[in-house]
Amino acid sequence: MPVIHTHVSVSTTPEQREALKAAYGKAITAVPGKSEGWLMCPFEDNMPIYFGGDDSKPAAYVEVNVFGRSVPGSAWEKLTEQIMAALGKELGIDPIYSVKNYSNTLTFRFGGQYRACDWLTARMGMYVDESPVSSDYLNPETPSMTKLAYTAGLTINPVKCMSIDVAYGYVASADPERTGSYPYFNSLTYGAVYQQALTAGASETEAAASAAKAANQPFSGNYALHAHTFSIGVRFRF
Repeated sequence: MPVIHTHVSVSTTPEQREALKAAYGKAITAVPGKSEGWLMCPFEDNMPIYFGGDDSKPAAYVEVNVFGRSVPGSAWEKLTEQIMAALGKELGIDPIYSVKNYSNTLTFRFGGQYRACDWLTARMGMYVDESPVSSDYLNPETPSMTKLAYTAGLTINPVKCMSIDVAYGYVASADPERTGSYPYFNSLTYGAVYQQALTAGASETEAAASAAKAANQPFSGNYALHAHTFSIGVRFRF
């Protein structure tokens, strides 16, 4: 028996819950062997939901449980898309997107090693990893900025058939701090400004233009990168 449990931070009407239930009934058919006939749909509204430490925007948390068989990844993706579309249409809850806008880049690596004796080898190196995103596009993830990394390591051979590898790496952004932004469309702002413009006597075209301008609100921020990596490995030769 499949269950789609919906938690939302806004109020819902019986008509909205009915519409969501119907949309879920169609969406669940993406899972092989499942249909609306056995679908359970609990709803909880007016729940405080914080995302990123902020509860000022409408949000939803949806749990999907399917019992009895494994589900292919493509089915989950299709089901998720349809659930998100239904929440956006009925409750105005926007999906969370993490746009990448990646492009091809180059990585430059330099390194060397020194065999101090039969049982000890030392290594040092560095690399420069170019950012795959433009300098003014916010993407607070490790790949998003040009990185400088410094590495060092040792290989110890305590016995002939055994090697122990120990390595350390320090990764930092090429810029001390990065600032950027990405476009964000606020559907709530659009709806509010659109209604206000119509009330003030604007035509639908003028109201839509004003609402679209107000709803496009770039999300900006700044961030820095520092990371330490450690690794150890043991090899045996037979």
